[in-house]
Amino acid sequence: MATGKRNTGTDLPFIVSVGQAKVDPAKRKFIRSHVMRGKNRTKEPKPQVNSTDRTGLNATSSSSSESQSISRWSCSKFSGIRFADTIEPAFVEDIFTLLSVSSKAMFLLDQCIIPNEDGFLQAWISPLLSDPAYLHVACVTSQAFFDNYAGRTPSAEARRQEFTSFDKSIRILSKRIATNDRSEVLAESNLMTVLLLSGYSYARGDHKAAHQHNVALIKLVKLKGTQETLRYSPKILVQEIVRTDFCICYENGQRPALFTYEAIPWPLILPPTDVISSRDAGHIESRLDPKLSSVWAAMSHFCAMMNIAARNPTARVTAETFLQAMSSILYRLLHLRFEEDTLNETFRLAILAIAAPTFLDWKTVYWLNGHFTLVWRQALETVLAESTFTPRDRVWLLMVGTLSFAHDLDFLARLIDGLRTLTEHCEILTWNALRELLGSYMWIGTLFDKPGAGVFEAVSADTGKTLSLTRRYNGEDEVMELLDTRPYSKNLKHPSRRNDREYKIRV
Repeated sequence: MATGKRNTGTDLPFIVSVGQAKVDPAKRKFIRSHVMRGKNRTKEPKPQVNSTDRTGLNATSSSSSESQSISRWSCSKFSGIRFADTIEPAFVEDIFTLLSVSSKAMFLLDQCIIPNEDGFLQAWISPLLSDPAYLHVACVTSQAFFDNYAGRTPSAEARRQEFTSFDKSIRILSKRIATNDRSEVLAESNLMTVLLLSGYSYARGDHKAAHQHNVALIKLVKLKGTQETLRYSPKILVQEIVRTDFCICYENGQRPALFTYEAIPWPLILPPTDVISSRDAGHIESRLDPKLSSVWAAMSHFCAMMNIAARNPTARVTAETFLQAMSSILYRLLHLRFEEDTLNETFRLAILAIAAPTFLDWKTVYWLNGHFTLVWRQALETVLAESTFTPRDRVWLLMVGTLSFAHDLDFLARLIDGLRTLTEHCEILTWNALRELLGSYMWIGTLFDKPGAGVFEAVSADTGKTLSLTRRYNGEDEVMELLDTRPYSKNLKHPSRRNDREYKIRV
């Protein structure tokens, strides 16, 4: 055996074994100690983040390749990453768990859409490494999501930490705005921070604050330049900005802020002419205003595409197609206006009622869409009272209405009473017969069949007893299954965390 020095800048021995000579016991011990040291090298301690580095980020931490290698489930995978500020490891895991199921949580039609992984991690994760405001609001949003989804009540300590993180985010944002630095104020991470603030407020039931954040986000986008934002921002951010513009319209009745009717950049996705004529059993399109008729055709075609995709995974649409369908349909619907209680206005509102759960609603968050709820209810009152619509029109309109008023049991009971009379008049005796009628107008089975069947059951009941519709749609169990795979979670029950962070499950 021979020993020598390796020119590595250190004093580590370089040992070469030659022949079968008996190894010196001292050298055997030395070799064994270095072998064990190599085996233990994978168990590196988590680096401590210096308080002076909390707002800084080294070059290696910000690389997209590193962020894309982050595991969703194991906190140990996060130990080598320096985030924009210090946060609890459990918070980190909650954030990445939420990101892993966010598409299923935010879109009821997720199972009909091809996942678009390109740039997803970089878009949502990179700001965690560089923007402390975004990091802290991501923490509170993930906690609000899990609290809302599982019906759990956070402890006083958990709420204190939530308010602390929220306050940090708001103070950082306020400081940025006070600098009047355009590049900093209009940075993508800033837009995403405001977007998360809106989601957090919705999850906590503070609709007024959510609306204020939505308005602020749209103002920032317009200040930055709508075309520039939509052209150069990640697709997932563009999608959420557009949805924010729509949510404001539903809440206050205003027209969309980002585009005029003439400047809508997304064309309608229309079916072939022969498909339109064969599908329009009620001759709706020939009875509507030409502009509204085109939107009806596009939305009806999209519903048919979703029905096919639900049965055949190979027919799923891309995220880009979903964005085009949503934007082209809703921007036109929200710009159009007709006289109250007319055929055109009633059907415009009905399409908006179908579009809300299709394009906008979260599975875990339910809001009343203030202005829209009021005008849609007024239109349904007219449908209940007058016979200017055909009986089949009225059946479809009242069925769509029941999907919008699960929160209002008294009005829901009136809608069901109206349906009871109309289905008897139309001789609709089975759910399949009713579903066929609904499909001849506009209907997405994977979203509406389950609650629709519940409505028909109530309509058919001799007692006239109504029911409370839930918002559990197909695919929600899959989300819960994903959440339950977290290593520290069983049915979202958290063990004790640092600072005695605990949650109580509300049954």
